[in-house]
Amino acid sequence: MRFYNHMPAREIRDALGASMWDRYLTVCLERSPYEKVISLYFHRHRTEPRIPIDAFIESGEFRDAFNWGLYTDGGEVMVDVIVRHEHLQSGLDALCARVGLPALTLPRAKSQFRPPGSDYRQVLTPAARQAIEEAYAAEFTHHGYTW
Repeated sequence: MRFYNHMPAREIRDALGASMWDRYLTVCLERSPYEKVISLYFHRHRTEPRIPIDAFIESGEFRDAFNWGLYTDGGEVMVDVIVRHEHLQSGLDALCARVGLPALTLPRAKSQFRPPGSDYRQVLTPAARQAIEEAYAAEFTHHGYTW
């Protein structure tokens, strides 16, 4: 079995076998759907003039940031730990302590793609917000993300 980036947990468990899967500490990273969509938008449309955010939403491309199916099976969370992006360093610190590793400091990767001051509350239109809330409803419900 070949493993690949963003491989769903269900496929990994099936490849390893349930007994081996259960021996591992399984971890994933999750982020507010609003933040994920805005990050994806600026990553894919790096330079001006960018397409309008509503065109990005209407294209359906915003759904490419959907992670729920990567760490769930039938709506049930399969991983032991979900580290939330907004608490990334403290989540990593807790994981390191849990497995006996020294503390690690994360680099600021990919932050150059998003312009300063591009808070999702200023970028998303009401229609875009509604589309994200509908498409990512399971993540909003499970993680309690709010506007």
